[in-house]
Amino acid sequence: MPAGITAQYGFLYQRYAFIKLVLDNAGMDRFFVYEGIDDIDIAEEYRISSIRQYNNQFVQVKSGTVSRDCWAKVIGNWLLIEDEAPNYRIVLENALTFDFRADDVIEGVLGYFAAGVDKSSKSIANKVYKKFLESADKATLKSRVAEMFDLISVEVISMEAVYSAIVETFKTIYCPDITKYEMAKICRCDRFIEYINTRIDEAIKKKKSFTLRYVDFMNVIN
Repeated sequence: MPAGITAQYGFLYQRYAFIKLVLDNAGMDRFFVYEGIDDIDIAEEYRISSIRQYNNQFVQVKSGTVSRDCWAKVIGNWLLIEDEAPNYRIVLENALTFDFRADDVIEGVLGYFAAGVDKSSKSIANKVYKKFLESADKATLKSRVAEMFDLISVEVISMEAVYSAIVETFKTIYCPDITKYEMAKICRCDRFIEYINTRIDEAIKKKKSFTLRYVDFMNVIN
């Protein structure tokens, strides 16, 4: 498959994953960001007294097969944003071919970061190296990575299954007024997908992230 098609397929998979997560997690105080801090951000606003707090979940989305180096980049990305106190989640088209909690995998991730000293300053590996390994030893970072691994949730779902899940959730929850015509429900769902894609495109044209808040979500549904 040409590299350009592979890249476009990956973006399409990420968009479907975004729409599925919106439908699965929609709530009054939640909002969703496409290409925000991570591939997909899910945030929930709440208040303790007069202080506004956020419960963040950052999601990586990967189509195709994830290599160990790609996995190291995912972990590096999360390490660089961990000050946001997120929950870590990755949506995969194909299951990992390795046990990410295995010691050899953790050592490989650490080795990837250690090699960052010789990489571009824009690379994730170099940024992680400067943030952690310049000021702390390898054992400290290893402990940090191991703790992070215990907080990661992994969802493996094919492109076809993502779309099917979107349709089923949409038909079940958001089509109560349609009682006979299944195709009408599917058409309404496809229109919803089209609308979200259009909004994402509009944001990208402006070189901005796309944010979907609950009010906007319900306006689309209505």
